[in-house]
Amino acid sequence: MKVLKKSTFLIIMGVLCTSTICVWTLGGLNQSKKHHINYQKNNASPLSLIRENEVILHENENISNLSPARYYCNFPETFETDAIEEGTGEPGWKLKQAHVVIRHGDRTPLKFDLYKAMGVVPNFCNVFDDKTGNKFPVLIKYRETVSAQYDQALRKGVYVFTDPLPRSVLCSPGQLTSLGVLQQLNNGFALRRVYFDKHKLTAVKVISTRVRRTFQSAVAFLYGFLPDFNLLEVPVRTSPHPAFCESDCICRKVKKLQKLINEKHYEVYRRRQVKNPVIRKLSSTLSISDHTGVQIDSLVTGYLCKEMKLPCNISGTCVKDQDLNVIMNEHEYMNRISIEESAERNQSLLLVQPMLKMISGAMDQSVATDMNVGRLYLYSGHDTTVRPLLQALALPEYRWPRLGSRLVFELWEFQNKHFIKVIFNGLDMTSQSHFCKGLPGRSCLYSRFRDFVNYEIAEYFGSKTRTGACMQEN
Repeated sequence: MKVLKKSTFLIIMGVLCTSTICVWTLGGLNQSKKHHINYQKNNASPLSLIRENEVILHENENISNLSPARYYCNFPETFETDAIEEGTGEPGWKLKQAHVVIRHGDRTPLKFDLYKAMGVVPNFCNVFDDKTGNKFPVLIKYRETVSAQYDQALRKGVYVFTDPLPRSVLCSPGQLTSLGVLQQLNNGFALRRVYFDKHKLTAVKVISTRVRRTFQSAVAFLYGFLPDFNLLEVPVRTSPHPAFCESDCICRKVKKLQKLINEKHYEVYRRRQVKNPVIRKLSSTLSISDHTGVQIDSLVTGYLCKEMKLPCNISGTCVKDQDLNVIMNEHEYMNRISIEESAERNQSLLLVQPMLKMISGAMDQSVATDMNVGRLYLYSGHDTTVRPLLQALALPEYRWPRLGSRLVFELWEFQNKHFIKVIFNGLDMTSQSHFCKGLPGRSCLYSRFRDFVNYEIAEYFGSKTRTGACMQEN
């Protein structure tokens, strides 16, 4: 196996990147004790989903029963037994807002090199496929309803960003699959029960990146969330950047830090990953890169998540399930090391501050005007949306955000005081977030989050504003 040159390594990272944040580099990184994160195992809780008698996706977070690779795929189950922690407040608390950030559902690999070499016909991106519809009846009603509404929008000249349904006979790279639709239906159905039905968050605002799979994921979520979903009545605004930074995306320091981060990643790659026997075996067996991001995208996303038999070479040497768990664990280990040895968390703080400020601004408006109507905000993005947010909040999660992940910010009110909660994939992580570290889970004042976003991030860089921090040379 030939070790990648640094130039080749950085080119591969570029292929796997959206904007300046790379999917291979997942940990929030920092050398300062002020933001140091101790590694902890994230024992997330299972997700229960009840919506009449329909069989839909169960996001099982009981990682004692899930391998790292299967956890990432987020497979459907046919049982719903456990509770999620969204929408759980103290007696007398009123939920005023929920901001839901989702990673798109299951997609095809970003490159089809291995599919082409193995003669794979990628035919899992059509929600009208009878095999998928028969297995998950909810898809039949979903595809018929949304398809009819889309046709109506076209007849009326109503602008819709793209076809809201994945219906390709053959997939293209990076395309949403039927499993991806199910994952977002699951998110919508689950949060409908707690947010729409229980807490009456009936007003909805939606923003998606300008990518087909995120837009289609948003539509699937909304169909599950809204009892009478109508594509024509819920406009989906689009944003060009995965960090939803709107008009405040330019930050010179973010790009400078990326160069330093890339250097550290290559150092870790040379020191550890090229010596891993499983990574070496997969690279030589299938003639693919020994870059873990490429291997996960090609094999975990490309094969396991599609429930296809793992590939073999012409000599009969085959990839095994345990091989996939090794590369997932190696990926997580690298992210943990990156937390301690690089500046990636600093980069994330600058990158996502505009999005956090947008969330805080909406919450400020609710606090100031005492709105009677609860509101849900949906941001449909990528792993490169979710991961930097986790890093900026200093949450102890080092895995690649699973397909269909969701991160939620809740605003609660009680006796003229406002509180915030942060929930990731159904698990309340408020007391582990930077701005409420160590506090009891239900006593985090909203003002702590607001100050963190509007003042503390800039102050951490020795500046009064994010703009000033972004202009720094060092």
